[in-house]
Amino acid sequence: MNLIPRNQLGNLDSLFDDFFTGFPVLMGKSDLARSFSAMRVDIHEDDAGYEITAELPGVKKEDISVTLKNHVLTINASKETASEKKKHGKVIRQERSSGAFSRSFSVDEGIRQEDIKAAFSDGVLTLTIPRKVEDRAAPDSYKIDIG
Repeated sequence: MNLIPRNQLGNLDSLFDDFFTGFPVLMGKSDLARSFSAMRVDIHEDDAGYEITAELPGVKKEDISVTLKNHVLTINASKETASEKKKHGKVIRQERSSGAFSRSFSVDEGIRQEDIKAAFSDGVLTLTIPRKVEDRAAPDSYKIDIG
């Protein structure tokens, strides 16, 4: 019995994708490559400031780091493949991956660690950043705690 994913039926290009499975990010064609190449981010603005929501499905809270350095807010996340015990028979296809990715955003001068609020729930990281606050000296770098 051959198992062919539905999105590959009738797609001649996808016949060659499996050959390059070890290089999905370089090829940029597979759905798997797109899902791990970068986190999906939405940025909303209102009078109070900005809200950044980043989709991080399957990522644990302890594998996320948010830092602020030189007016650049950086989100780093990593995801590890869970090892599975082998069952009788052979694996025909396994669509799990591991990797690390990050996104960076410029923020107004004067924004400090305590001004940024972070929360992680159901695979979504939400950062709330106020608009520019009064000028004040800020340290070069610090880590944002995720609530």
